Amino acid sequence: MCPMRWLFPLALVVAVRRATECEFRRLALAYAAELQPWRDLTAVHAALRLGAACGDKAPPAPPPPPPSPLQGPVVHVGVRGDDLRGDGSPDRPFATPHRGRDALRALSATGGTVLLGNGTFFLARPLILGPDDSHVTVQGSGATVLSGGLDLRPRWRGAGVSLAEAALRSGALEFLSPC
Repeated sequence: MCPMRWLFPLALVVAVRRATECEFRRLALAYAAELQPWRDLTAVHAALRLGAACGDKAPPAPPPPPPSPLQGPVVHVGVRGDDLRGDGSPDRPFATPHRGRDALRALSATGGTVLLGNGTFFLARPLILGPDDSHVTVQGSGATVLSGGLDLRPRWRGAGVSLAEAALRSGALEFLSPC
């Protein structure tokens, strides 16, 4: 049996291997773009090391998606709204997404949009959308945040050396200050 001989110079073999490896990396990036066309692929490009290993430039960021047209009736919800005196109009929004959803259910059986204004909505309970809400869209209008946390906003006062205290609805919160 004769030993295997290289028919090509080693530099050519390395170049072919690198080119093949870069093609596989490019295929992975193309597959990511096909799976999630709206996604910014800059991080995927960096993870695949296409710039460092293959000299490829980062792909451009995709354009932001166009705002979806509001379909059917629109119920407005704002952080300064009022669930009791509001009527869901832009001038008198409701205060909670729950009240907006309930008003839209009563207003239309064919769905519509609950439009949340800018700000943070602290949810005391989950916002559940069931089968009856299949044509309901809940849409933020910019810097909208839905939070399951509590908005504490305590009034702190000194309570001794390196100690502070704040009254809350459920009692008092005490902690040692870092100083």
